[in-house]
Amino acid sequence: MTNIPFVKPFINKSDLISAINSIDINNFGGLGPISSKLEKYFEKTLKVKKALMVGSCTDALEISLYALDLQKNDEIICPGYTFVSPINSIIKAGGKAIFVDIEEKTFGLNPKLVEKAINNKTKAVLLVHYGGIPARVEDIKRICEKYNLKLIEDAAQAFLVKKHNKFVGTFGDIGCFSFHNTKNITSGEGGLLVINRNNKKLINICEEIRSFGTNKDAFTRGEVNIYEWQRIGGSYFATDIEALLINIQLQKYKKILFHRRRVYKTYLKYLDELKICGVKLCDHPSNSNYHLFWILCRSKEEREILLKILKAKGVCSSSHFPTLHLSPFVRGNKKMFMLGSDLNISTSISEKILRLPIYPQLKENEIKYISLIILDFYKR
Repeated sequence: MTNIPFVKPFINKSDLISAINSIDINNFGGLGPISSKLEKYFEKTLKVKKALMVGSCTDALEISLYALDLQKNDEIICPGYTFVSPINSIIKAGGKAIFVDIEEKTFGLNPKLVEKAINNKTKAVLLVHYGGIPARVEDIKRICEKYNLKLIEDAAQAFLVKKHNKFVGTFGDIGCFSFHNTKNITSGEGGLLVINRNNKKLINICEEIRSFGTNKDAFTRGEVNIYEWQRIGGSYFATDIEALLINIQLQKYKKILFHRRRVYKTYLKYLDELKICGVKLCDHPSNSNYHLFWILCRSKEEREILLKILKAKGVCSSSHFPTLHLSPFVRGNKKMFMLGSDLNISTSISEKILRLPIYPQLKENEIKYISLIILDFYKR
């Protein structure tokens, strides 16, 4: 029976062996020498003021939200269609999440709706770049500057994606990236936080939160004489094993991007006639990293039937985020959340989206096999 997995990291056992053989057995924990060197690489490559290696993108988001020092009733505008991590981070930091609808083209926040949702309690906008497609970050940045708000970019799915020759994740105050097992560049887990402006206070706060709430980084650099507890923090470190794996992956990035683009274009070639049926295909711009491939079915019921058919034929496909405002947690904790707009597009996409396998090792005959199953379904 055919068995096509949903995701397959572009990594092999020799990469793992290479990382282990390169490690300093006496010093491979958090804040190790390889991690520190990788941080300097990212600062230079992404052109940011500070890069901090962390354990996950969720770690980066939590640090970002804690750094805002939110007070009771402070509001953070965020998309209604996204993963739970950015919203969890808002709530854990003491903020109130204000859900705003997304755009149909980018699946990113709608700038007009963002501006309408702003009031005197708004402290920041948390923008998500979905599936490797840049959101309208420049428009939202201008809105944040107009109202003196912080802008945090969740670029977990958009690593090394550029917009107008600038990396997404580097437009706002803080950018957050992921190296999870499902991402284009992976170390199994792992994440990156970048601070884009020369804001020494913000840099120190983020370093302290990452390091248990202490000023260990400043102490290590000789900037302070005493190593003390400064604020609430956690253990948000990446290890040198993760850093070494990321280094290996970065050397393959051009090849990874080439093949993800190839897979995307091959899907488009075979599935183009779905448009006649009213089924929409994802539309990646040339500056995407082609992290996801999806179709939008005509109804939730149709999507569920197609998911079952693909599974029966040995193809692992998936829906994606349920809209968060309808989740059990939000329904049970309504004081922590509010709708900043209707969420019609978020809800529609959540009900209709069907994601297909996309990874560099996916062969054309496998893509054709998947496509023919879908085409046959719609012809019938």
